[in-house]
Amino acid sequence: MFTLYGQPGSYKFIVSTELGRECTVFDSANPQPTDAHIQVTEDGARDIRVRVSGEPRATPQPFFCSAPVSAPVSAPVPGIGGTVLGPDGVPLEGISVRIFGEGGTASFGPWTGPATGPDGEFSIETPDGSFAVELYRTINGVECKLGYVNHDGSHTFNFGLRTRTLIRGQAVTGLTVQLPNAPSTLCRPIRGTVTGVDGQSLGVVSIAVDGDGPLQGHRQNWATKADGTFTLYGQAGSYSFRVTTRSGSACTVLDSANPNPTPGRIEVTEEGAQGIRVVISGEPSNSWQRSVCSASPGTVTSKLQPGWNLAGWTGSEVDASELFGAIPGLE
Repeated sequence: MFTLYGQPGSYKFIVSTELGRECTVFDSANPQPTDAHIQVTEDGARDIRVRVSGEPRATPQPFFCSAPVSAPVSAPVPGIGGTVLGPDGVPLEGISVRIFGEGGTASFGPWTGPATGPDGEFSIETPDGSFAVELYRTINGVECKLGYVNHDGSHTFNFGLRTRTLIRGQAVTGLTVQLPNAPSTLCRPIRGTVTGVDGQSLGVVSIAVDGDGPLQGHRQNWATKADGTFTLYGQAGSYSFRVTTRSGSACTVLDSANPNPTPGRIEVTEEGAQGIRVVISGEPSNSWQRSVCSASPGTVTSKLQPGWNLAGWTGSEVDASELFGAIPGLE
């Protein structure tokens, strides 16, 4: 049950929850229910029903509600269409396309359609607006993000460098995007477990890996299962790990294959990455906390070369332990 207050007029519903990805407004007085507006009169508005549906999320996300469509729309609807090709120029089947409008607007969406067929083609209806086009592949119920389609059909993995496609009364069709690698190469499995310091599951936790170096801007995110296990997919390379949870304020990556684990990165090879352990620690909170994970603490042995070092001058090669002995404050 809810009660809100507002002056007479037309309003659109926004819901923020982790319990689903879609919401539908029923019993709206709007004569065009596809807009999902509610009409508030001098007497207010009563008996509004909002139903949340879809797969749950690990963290609350805001999204606009739609309304049930009782009849097909006969007027032409703008949209975005094109073809997805592999690195060899052959159309790719089974690639999904998701289109996002600008946040805080009625065009935000997301807008989706069926996965590409043998011809690699996609066509998705959208309202007018400015849209980002994302490609992904679903493997055993988990999404592997394949990058973004720019307004000119070019491809990028970098979220921050993508360009939007503008729709103003007329559909944009004929976009041809070519993936730089085969989807199987871009989707190596990354598997592990998220627990508390006691080794027990914390339930569903939002997890993400962010590419480093050549993979900068490449991000994969999903959520753990109730038992704390997770599977992500990404191409081979180095990634930093982060989590969003109410169960703690810090996370540590253990058993990383990275030979220099202090940055807390994970290394994904051509076979993927297995046995990743992420431990959540710190004080729990009533609000969601996002943490970039570090690596488990360890002992680092180094040599100081003759000359100026960060801590001072050494005349000949010495063990770093001697420096700590001479300057206890460095401990």
